[in-house]
Amino acid sequence: MAKDKYDYCYETWREFPNPTVELITKEMPKFETDPTGKLPHEPGAKLDANKPAVFRGLIDYFPRACIAVAQVSTFGAQKYTWKGWESVPDGIPRYSDALMRHLVAESADGRLDRDTGLLHAAQVAWNAMARLELILKENNERI
Repeated sequence: MAKDKYDYCYETWREFPNPTVELITKEMPKFETDPTGKLPHEPGAKLDANKPAVFRGLIDYFPRACIAVAQVSTFGAQKYTWKGWESVPDGIPRYSDALMRHLVAESADGRLDRDTGLLHAAQVAWNAMARLELILKENNERI
């Protein structure tokens, strides 16, 4: 990738042996880049290179699946409460167990859950998402 004016400023700044500068530049983040090569302050620049394509990579890839998982969320929120799942004790192993129960139930009883009328596959996906969210939260992961 071609160097931009910020790379040159950073390199020039690094040449001066100053403890304060050393400390600041050690923690100094690299500037985000525009995937089309525009500089940050150029008209039309959007500094989103290497950021996840949340709409294209999730919603646009799996629109029906997202709706089916949202239906599971809605059913659960009506039965319990919105976002109550986040504070379930031992959530990671319990959502892992629920995920597996729905996989087995789908194999044994068919695609639809008798209790909810929802797809077992959507409940598997919901439990996988809840489990993943708790794992990321536990590890203080920022995506």
